[in-house]
Amino acid sequence: MTRQAGSVTGLEKATLVSAEGALVPDFLKLAGDASTKVNLTVGDTSPDLLGKGYPDFLTKYKAKYGEDPVGGFHHFGYDAALLAVEAIKKVIKTDKDGNSYIGKKARRDAIFATKGLQGLTGPKNCDANGDCGVYNFTVFKFVNANEPFKLGTNPVKIYPKKS
Repeated sequence: MTRQAGSVTGLEKATLVSAEGALVPDFLKLAGDASTKVNLTVGDTSPDLLGKGYPDFLTKYKAKYGEDPVGGFHHFGYDAALLAVEAIKKVIKTDKDGNSYIGKKARRDAIFATKGLQGLTGPKNCDANGDCGVYNFTVFKFVNANEPFKLGTNPVKIYPKKS
């Protein structure tokens, strides 16, 4: 669709919008020159917006895998797993035979009651609706389809602008 949009009447000059799914090296290969006509709205991983443990996470990740995380979901996935594991620890029951049980409602209630859990995206303070944190977003744009993927260089952040 990204490559074809420029040939559709009325879309020749349109700026397309995508999400985290296009914030990967393969998008440059698949979309080619059309990649530069797409604004990518993603979760902002600027260190000043994320939790105190995020820089340490990046260091350990790079040491283990030899590169920074690719894509925009890694910090959300980590925090979701952290919330689930911490809630399970609070509600797990073990019977006399050693079988463990985790009640669905008890787990959900434990997640919703979470306050002050430090995640990669900052503190998790869940409310009665299950919303557990502030979502900060940013917009990136690929500047050159022939340059390699490197977050901050290609694509570059275009919103919010640094003050």
